[in-house]
Amino acid sequence: MSGAGGSLIEGGGALPPEQGGGLPPEQGGGVLSAGEGATGAVASPDQGGGGGLPPEQGGAEAVLPLEQGRAGVLLPAGVEAERWVRMERRFSASTERVLRCLTDPEEIVRWFPERIEGSLAAGTRSTLIWSHTRVWWDVLTVEPGRSLVFRWPWGREEKLVTTVKIRLERDGYGSRLFLEDGPFPIDEPGGLEAWAEAIEGWADALARLRAFVDFSIDLRMRG
Repeated sequence: MSGAGGSLIEGGGALPPEQGGGLPPEQGGGVLSAGEGATGAVASPDQGGGGGLPPEQGGAEAVLPLEQGRAGVLLPAGVEAERWVRMERRFSASTERVLRCLTDPEEIVRWFPERIEGSLAAGTRSTLIWSHTRVWWDVLTVEPGRSLVFRWPWGREEKLVTTVKIRLERDGYGSRLFLEDGPFPIDEPGGLEAWAEAIEGWADALARLRAFVDFSIDLRMRG
């Protein structure tokens, strides 16, 4: 309902004149939010009831409208539904050495999976095997000393498949690795969880790779 000093929120009350009551919104008038004191937030139409004062001065935050994603998941308006994992690491070893540890079956089993089925050659599918799981890589391209691109699945049902792009550049006497994995559709079931898992997993994998390449340490032996 409406009162002399503006609209009232249930559970609140009109502001007295000395605190903005009776004034139009552009001059500080408005409503007292439920449960707040006399210095509570005032509302304005463009902020959905949170205006008058900015948030840092006690005003309420604007509520963003929601949009329905592809699988019915609600996201704030304007939020991109696809996410990527992007990381960068420096190695003391050469670009050739780093990429060889990712594309040579005899090298990769020394720091990453326990064993591998396949050659990791471009145009082939290889399966990386651990005691608790196994995952396939469809290797798309390999440029010795420069890049590796492959696709791999997420989740038990493997409905989500992302593309991993690894690029290497010379950096002084060492090299710099750039990794990108995605897209992860966070508006689809399992997308957000897979994205979070990828962030943690790649951070751990690149730490293991650097320990092996630069220091000849297998971090799997340390749990």
